[in-house]
Amino acid sequence: YCQPGPINWLSWDGERGAFERFCRAVIDIRASRPLLAYDRFLHGHDGNPEHRYVRWVRGDGVPMEDGDWNDGERRLLVLAMHGGTDKPLILAMNAAAEPSRITLPDAPDAAFVRLIDTGTGRADPGATGGPERGEVEIGGRTLLLFEGTTTFLPYEADE
Repeated sequence: YCQPGPINWLSWDGERGAFERFCRAVIDIRASRPLLAYDRFLHGHDGNPEHRYVRWVRGDGVPMEDGDWNDGERRLLVLAMHGGTDKPLILAMNAAAEPSRITLPDAPDAAFVRLIDTGTGRADPGATGGPERGEVEIGGRTLLLFEGTTTFLPYEADE
């Protein structure tokens, strides 16, 4: 729902501030990552590593189960996106006011680069940041988007 009025109006003309640069960088990230611009819905893993899929996991990297989805206190969700030959993406969302920690997928020779961090207002379409592995902090009320440095299956399916 879009309200056409001053409550959500933003002038995109004039001063090129930090918010506009951030928005432009996020648009560039979406346009340059096939998993974010895919023309079909992504589904759960079907066992074929050539197929695109998504997997919801908890902050510790364990796949979400029914009890996790029904936990009214849960404020941290992680979405892993695998794209066959595309580099995997990890989207972490922390709705809590307090920082938390997430565990990035572990794979030989794999690391992640932070593309978006809404807590710092940073968006990096060129993936120029240093590689990150293991456990990382996510700020309160923050969204993080990571891109794998190699192609692999994040949070490998046990099926």
